Amino acid sequence: MTNKKILRIRRIICFLFAVVLLMMTGCSSGSTSEDTGSDAQKTTSADTVIVGSGATSADLYCLEFNTFSGIFVEDGKNEEVENVAAILVENRSKAFLDRATITYKYGDKDAVFMLTGLPAGEKCWVMEQNKLVLDGKHSFEFKDCV
Repeated sequence: MTNKKILRIRRIICFLFAVVLLMMTGCSSGSTSEDTGSDAQKTTSADTVIVGSGATSADLYCLEFNTFSGIFVEDGKNEEVENVAAILVENRSKAFLDRATITYKYGDKDAVFMLTGLPAGEKCWVMEQNKLVLDGKHSFEFKDCV
């Protein structure tokens, strides 16, 4: 195997380890949904609640952390990137989500994910807005969602 392949395999293993750690610690904003007879969703070990429901906010769940390599179109520069942080977000509310900014702590950096126009019941991948490259040495820690 070439050194490049070995490095890529190591990155994948480190990333998967970080995802498992996040899932085991129940990384959340502190607002987990409980069955109160409302439309609230219960979380499972595969889900991370990133913001609770309220009068004007949707139930958002982070389903997966991953990386993106390819053309980064988010900022309009269309630059080639490798291993940029990305999250899979699901809107489990019954309302259209107009906008959300989700922030995680990754090592000593903030990972900021901006999301717009997510219909009820839909999922989408969101790339980190500052092109944060995952190094496999740190894990994500939920910080904020507005």
